[in-house]
Amino acid sequence: MALKEIIANCEASNPGLKIAVETQAFDALTGKVLAASNTGDAPDVTWMTDSDLSKLDSAGALTDLNTLLPEDFQSTVIPDLLQPMADKAVFNGIRVALPIWPNAGTVLFYRKDLLKTIGLTEPPTDWAELAEAAAKLSNPAENQYGLALPLVDTTDSALRHMITGFGPEALDADTGKFDLTGENAKRAAALMRQLVESGAMPKDMATASLDDVQDQFASGRFAMALAYAPRFATFRTSATGYAPEDLGIAKLPSFDGNPQPTTVTFWNLGVPVGAKNPDGAVAFLDCVYSPESSLIWAKVGQQLPDRQSVLSDEYFTTPEAADLQAAAAIANSPGTVTLPQNLADASTVFDQLNKASQQLVTTDDEIDGILETTKGELGW
Repeated sequence: MALKEIIANCEASNPGLKIAVETQAFDALTGKVLAASNTGDAPDVTWMTDSDLSKLDSAGALTDLNTLLPEDFQSTVIPDLLQPMADKAVFNGIRVALPIWPNAGTVLFYRKDLLKTIGLTEPPTDWAELAEAAAKLSNPAENQYGLALPLVDTTDSALRHMITGFGPEALDADTGKFDLTGENAKRAAALMRQLVESGAMPKDMATASLDDVQDQFASGRFAMALAYAPRFATFRTSATGYAPEDLGIAKLPSFDGNPQPTTVTFWNLGVPVGAKNPDGAVAFLDCVYSPESSLIWAKVGQQLPDRQSVLSDEYFTTPEAADLQAAAAIANSPGTVTLPQNLADASTVFDQLNKASQQLVTTDDEIDGILETTKGELGW
């Protein structure tokens, strides 16, 4: 609905401009853009995830926006975007995309009412302390558990989030790789296994998707869960096992007792090489990144605004914007980062790490062996 309203406004302010939306399957989008840019049949504007930017840039599939966007757009709009996101779309000084829909990525959802029963007002900021609290909140006999981790997902990995809890030096800044057989990975893997052994988390997380976690959290099965921040409103509206006002979100813990820096994930808009109507593409981008459109994304689409200055609008002081306020505080917190620009095949990395996690929570296999196998599968 938000995009429909933005398109209608854009066509009204640009006589003669007609915008047609062609939907594509998420996992097929990048391949189709690559193919279309090679055949000269590319759309004027394409959406892409931040993890696909490097692949599309390497293939030369995206237009240099520095040469396409007007100077006033570059000097006014781009500095008003969330900068870690805006910077990720620049390769060797060439801007190939503009970030859209900033979000706080994976966060910790929690039940305020349940945490109070063990004397906490918010989740611990240390992984070991969080695991201890989750065990206290569990009652396996009643199928109630302290923590849920989605371990069937190609868009994220709980094990990776644990490893990033050792600080920025744990990952290579350029590639996103880390020492899978090093002490940090072993300690994170041990914690993953401990969650099940202590009863803090059930073994069936090995088959749980993000949707499964959402549904089971809503039913009241879990006190805390790792989940995707943009689902905050959905977690509230789908709640059947608790009062919506008892839902909270927090930054992920670390291994040093401080919250982790937020890793934002996001979509991007770019102009493929060979676009037949680059002027129309620029007009559309100008509409999408206006303050008015940012407010529409927030009010209608419940998305964080792209233009950071819009967060000062009075709408964000209203009760209906409470979820967005909480998500914005996490997304805009100091130290916010993105996944490394050149992280190759992120979905493959996440899939392999989740397979390792599944083995950790369902078997007694040696941790060293599991990690060695995963390292081999990834070719690291």
